[in-house]
Amino acid sequence: MATRHTWLMLAALAVSAWSSTAIAQSNIHLYILDTHTGAVTQATPPMDFEPYNASFCNDGKELVHDIVPGNLLAVTDLKAGVVTNLGIEGENAHWSPNGKYIAYHYWVTTPHQLRVIPAAGGAPVFTRDWAYDPSWTNNSKRIAFMDGLGYIGTVGLDGTETNLGYMAWGCNPAYSPDGKLIVYEGDGCWWGYPAQLMAIPVNENGVALGDPYPITSGAFYASYASFSNDGKTIVFSGNAGSDPTEWGLYTVSVYGGDPVVLFDRPGKGEWDPAYSNNGRYVVFSGPE
Repeated sequence: MATRHTWLMLAALAVSAWSSTAIAQSNIHLYILDTHTGAVTQATPPMDFEPYNASFCNDGKELVHDIVPGNLLAVTDLKAGVVTNLGIEGENAHWSPNGKYIAYHYWVTTPHQLRVIPAAGGAPVFTRDWAYDPSWTNNSKRIAFMDGLGYIGTVGLDGTETNLGYMAWGCNPAYSPDGKLIVYEGDGCWWGYPAQLMAIPVNENGVALGDPYPITSGAFYASYASFSNDGKTIVFSGNAGSDPTEWGLYTVSVYGGDPVVLFDRPGKGEWDPAYSNNGRYVVFSGPE
């Protein structure tokens, strides 16, 4: 994607783009962590919205994310340092691996909906009622989600669906790069209890091939898991429980074990991490 998408340019005409000259009211920003060097850079310019839940596009040049208040979708051009309000009501957007689609939670109607919008432009497409926290499989044909009843499921762009609710209950599922695992937060996430990361093996159609198994200890708060490009490492926002504000970035092996601190600024908080497709960068939200 050498140039910005057509739908971004149209959105810029319909709404507006913020540049570094925007009025600074929010102290929440998106940051990029270079896992090779440890360097952290601020990705979003000063603006009067707070960005959360960012997802890289396939070439790593742009981010799609929420902005609040308003619960709208926006895109940040990392090279230009410009944030464009898309004027689309939604949250928890996730860019497909092939770069062609963006899935998101549409919260305006009842029931809430999982929707998909073509990245090249076009109208949003309804995919499923009462579906949250979308994550694409490796072939960009299927989406993992949390159902409104609390179970993990998958739905294909062709409308086929699998229900893992007889064994997998929790929040924020994340597909592995090879499409063979779904990692999710255990059901403690519904109540604010420590929620260990769980994994369940699936086939290409999202059908379970075995029982879920734990990745992290149940004594550890774990949220918003994201896989590295080789599928061996999971990054997540974690809290050991000693301080409710002390959320940092942790990594853990896909085979389980003790989490390792990746990045933490004591007393500030780092949330909603996501790997870039090349596995080098991690985007996250946090205060200045």
